[in-house]
Amino acid sequence: MRNKIYLLLGIFCLLVSCYKDKGSYDYIELPEVTIGNIKDSYDIAQLDTLILSPEIITAGDQYSSEDWSYTWRLYPGKNNIDTVGKERVLSYRFIEEPGVYHIYFTAINGQTDLKYSKDIVINLAGVYMDSWMVLYEKDGDCDFDLLNDRFFTKYDQDKDIYFRGLYTMTHGHAFPGKPVKIAPYFYPWTQYDYIFSEQGGERLSVTSMETLQDMNNFLLGGEGLPFEGYNFTYQTSWMSGIEILFAGERIFITNRGTSAKDGFVEPICRDGLTYRAAPFAARQVKYTLGTVFYDEENCRFLEIRGSQNIFVVQEIVDGTGNKFSLNNMDATMVFMDNGFNQNEYAVMRNRTTGNYTLYVLSFYNEERYSEAKYEMMQCPDIENAVSYAVGSRGEVFYYATLDNVYLYDYKVNNKADVCIHNLNLAAEETITCLRIFRPNDYAWMNHKYDNKVLFVATYNSSTEKGKIYMYYIDESNGKVDENSVKTIEVDGKIKDMAYHYGVYGS
Repeated sequence: MRNKIYLLLGIFCLLVSCYKDKGSYDYIELPEVTIGNIKDSYDIAQLDTLILSPEIITAGDQYSSEDWSYTWRLYPGKNNIDTVGKERVLSYRFIEEPGVYHIYFTAINGQTDLKYSKDIVINLAGVYMDSWMVLYEKDGDCDFDLLNDRFFTKYDQDKDIYFRGLYTMTHGHAFPGKPVKIAPYFYPWTQYDYIFSEQGGERLSVTSMETLQDMNNFLLGGEGLPFEGYNFTYQTSWMSGIEILFAGERIFITNRGTSAKDGFVEPICRDGLTYRAAPFAARQVKYTLGTVFYDEENCRFLEIRGSQNIFVVQEIVDGTGNKFSLNNMDATMVFMDNGFNQNEYAVMRNRTTGNYTLYVLSFYNEERYSEAKYEMMQCPDIENAVSYAVGSRGEVFYYATLDNVYLYDYKVNNKADVCIHNLNLAAEETITCLRIFRPNDYAWMNHKYDNKVLFVATYNSSTEKGKIYMYYIDESNGKVDENSVKTIEVDGKIKDMAYHYGVYGS
């Protein structure tokens, strides 16, 4: 056996010694390649466009530009790693959330198939500070501006900062449909902005304005919402944050404290109760309540109670201290918003007489929800009012018609008078929207201009441009400082205005 093994080894060695290597090994020395004209890191701000133009440097310029292909990838991107360019020069506008990103640049040589890469760090700073949102219509669709003007800003800045057409800037197109509503949601650890049009709605990130969710999956189970009769509001405290959405004469509400991340639900109507909701909800209520809203079908107020996505609509029992019944109003709700002393102020038009009445309601005191009512007989042109605004630091109530702004002194004289005499509207210019600056409502901040600025929005049908007139006002009585007026032009018909809250704690 051992002899056989020796024999096999001898034959193998003989074969190896007879084999001649006839291969040709002509080694090509590759030129050294470096990537120049590009830094290791860049500090930029949101909405800035980063332009990078790297140079591929080879010894002796052996390769031509046609020999190279390029790829730029962003991490983290929407799909973890996103390809953002395939040319040598990158031009990329950053709309992402503030943070640290990496851009990976790869150059591939077509002759050798070798890859040369560089990792570039991007430190992206946020720009969306506390601002004023302005929703407007342009060419049948809608967009919005973010305004941070020295007239009302809380920041120490040496110039006015405006972000124009922000939805288009972020998404590449306007939001489809005519505008209906823009609104913030502020709960300390969860914040959103909402935009609604006649064709839909979206929840937006407050730090990037990118879409977080659209109306097709607002509801639990992914059910869509009817695209009409929108309004959105919320009530919040340190212990809860409830979002309230109206659509198609129905009311939808979020779970207490979940901030809509689990979706909206429609409250349960027990024992055959039915309603047609007016698109207004109480914003300050007792902690045992979800909210209170008005039922147009039966001319009554209804309350929502419950938590943990088990909300129930029920009738209100008139307390012994009520000054009028909330169950037989015989009226249509025109407007309601929260105001002074955390009361709700509701303008109602009587269905029998056509007269207008201002109702003051307090949903903190279950023994007396109804506080007072004021007949608006001395409110000129109230039937033609197009917008209303209520102050929260004084008994201040404004309404606007197409060409005038009125201050309603309901408490003392029960009379309204024109309060701005220097609007000097152009022939084709009309008022479209009226708002009081109220950033302190829910944010637990101490904004120095809270309740001290009145915004009057107008539209000129000839130029198809909007304008905002800003006035300082006395927060206690609503008197307007007409000499303080400052204007801002807007590229469309203004439909709504609201406060944009920057990230809590930033």
